[in-house]
Order: sequence, then C-alpha cells, then structure tokens
Amino acid sequence: MPKATPKKSVPAKAEKPVPKKADPVVVPKVSVKKPVSAVVPKTVAKKPDPVPPPKLAAKRIDPTPPPPPKPTAKKSDSVPPPKVAAKRIDPVVEFLRRLAKDDPKVMTEFVIWAVEPIRSPKEVERIHEFVEEAEHRIRNSRSKLDRVAAARALLGLFRDHSRRLGINERFLATICGALCTYFQNRKIWDPAIESCEFLVGRAIPDEDGVGFHKKLDWLYRQRARRAI
Repeated sequence: MPKATPKKSVPAKAEKPVPKKADPVVVPKVSVKKPVSAVVPKTVAKKPDPVPPPKLAAKRIDPTPPPPPKPTAKKSDSVPPPKVAAKRIDPVVEFLRRLAKDDPKVMTEFVIWAVEPIRSPKEVERIHEFVEEAEHRIRNSRSKLDRVAAARALLGLFRDHSRRLGINERFLATICGALCTYFQNRKIWDPAIESCEFLVGRAIPDEDGVGFHKKLDWLYRQRARRAI
C-alpha cells in the first residue's frame, strides 16, 4: 500500500486592512413652505323645489266647430300711411255765427279779413254770402245790431275793394238800394245819402236802368229840412 504523504500546511495569509470610506455628510435641505391659499367654500345655489305643473281642465268639446278665422290683409312696410291733411276752418262760418248774435265788432273784423289780398275765389264767394246776410240783418226789426255802423262798414268795403273782389254792379245796386230805402223810411238821412252817393259816383243804375240822381237830390233836401 502506498504511503500517505503528509499534507503541507499552508500558512494563512494575513488580510490587509481595508480602510473604511468616510460616510458622506448629508446636508439637510431647507424646505420652504408654500403659502397655502385659503379655500373659500363655494356657495351652491339651491335649486328651487320643482313646482308641479297645474292640471289643465279637460276642454269641453263643442259639437259645432269654430268658424274659420277671417283673412287679414298684411300691411306693406314699404308703403307709408297717407297723411291726413288738417281740416281748414272757414272763418266766414264764425262771422255768420257772431252776426246772428249781434256782435258789435263782427262787421269791423269781417272787413279787415275780407280786404286781405290773399283771398281765394271760393273765399270771395263767401264774402258775397256774408254781405247779403249782413244786409238782411240790418233790415231785421229784431236785430240789436248797430245798423248805421254796419251799413257804413259795408259801404266802405264796396267803395275801396268791390272791383278787386269782383262784386258786380247788379249786386251793389241791390244791396245799396235796399240800405238807402231802409234808412230813408226811418228818416235816418246820413246813411241813406251815403248809399245813394256811392251808386251815383259809380254810375250804377237801378233795375229799370234809371240813375239815382233824382233820389239823391230829394234826400239832400229832406236832410236840409230836418236840420232847420
């Protein structure tokens, strides 16, 4: 048998000391606190309690159906409505009303209006109408109008504006002849003579074509007798 060889003892190696690494210095971090914003609680609007819809009453069904609606004409926006002209008031109507009430100023104001140069042909016809009515009013026994003043106002209108207003001679002879006879019968000589003088001065004859010269001469003598 082979001999056992003794094992050599291996000297143990000495372990080199390993220097320890220094632990790293930990610098503490300074934490900056952020300002915390105050949280405002939101106000939540309360929803109104639901209101139940009103109950509709059952409609009563009529046996007869309603009539069909009438067609309405649609207004056109492009066409403007026509303008309504203001109604013009006839001043002669007011003069006649005042004449019927024996207004003492109506004759003077009428003459002032009538002699304006802007009178239209229709207004001239209305002037004729008022003159004729004034002559009737002067001869009316119930009138309280100042007859002499009214007659002289008409004579002044005839003397100065009869040609411009187109008052014809027949109309003048009728009005002035009636005034002359009226005042002559009441022995009011001045307005009678003035009426007759106007007709003689304009060479206006009466209905028979005879002038008023003889009548004017007779009126002069009558007035002279009354003055004695």
